[in-house]
Amino acid sequence: MFRWGAYLLIVSVPIVVLLIAFSYQPVQRIESAWTRTAAQTSEPAITTRPRQRVAAILDQVSAYNVNQQLIEDVRACLVGAGYSVEVFSGTQVTVDLYRKLPSRGYDVVILRVHSTSTSEIGQGRVASGGPVFLLTGEPHNQLGYAYEQTMGRVRAVRIEAGTFFGIGPDFVAGSMEGTFPGTLIIIAGCESLANKDLAKALIARGASKVIGWSDSVGLEHNDKAIVSLTRSLFEKRLQVQEAIQATMNEVGKDPAFQSYLLSYP
Repeated sequence: MFRWGAYLLIVSVPIVVLLIAFSYQPVQRIESAWTRTAAQTSEPAITTRPRQRVAAILDQVSAYNVNQQLIEDVRACLVGAGYSVEVFSGTQVTVDLYRKLPSRGYDVVILRVHSTSTSEIGQGRVASGGPVFLLTGEPHNQLGYAYEQTMGRVRAVRIEAGTFFGIGPDFVAGSMEGTFPGTLIIIAGCESLANKDLAKALIARGASKVIGWSDSVGLEHNDKAIVSLTRSLFEKRLQVQEAIQATMNEVGKDPAFQSYLLSYP
């Protein structure tokens, strides 16, 4: 007697085998941007424009002695060398501007400021050879920057034009924000490198080099030297020591104080 169950089993086995044989196909790997390796892809090169170099001129002296021609001459030297230039004059030169100076990203900072290593020690007496202080255009008052005055980072500096806040090396070390990006700093003011404490603090804060005067300097002589130095540095593209020597050859030592330009370190 023929059994349907056995018949179905006999017939279905070869059919299943044939179906499996014909249905099996190797799985093809479909490549996409996600599956290619870095070596298999060709990405366009990323190009960036070079950063615009930036310079700052802090003209604190213009609070009582304006020399606009000097500022324009110095600005022209810097712009011609590819710098964007920001100028701060007179009362714009504040303790807080000095505080933020490192973090503003300047490649060059030129300070036409009154500076001094002389301090009052009471009863009309003064002492020289101390730390160098840079003046602001802010008239001094006892309540301003109280903590920093107490710490000796900021103090009153008396000159013929009045009494102004001044910042010293302890301010650079303890109150400035950020670091200079290898900045060249030119301190065109009296005794700016008579004592190296301020220059050392600026270098520790990231500056590459500080240029300043060995002693007091007259304002007219100082201004001539600033223009000569910036031309040597940014028009003639001389190295720092070569530019200083070229400037001294051109304008000479200060006729009254015999001071000269030098650099640190």
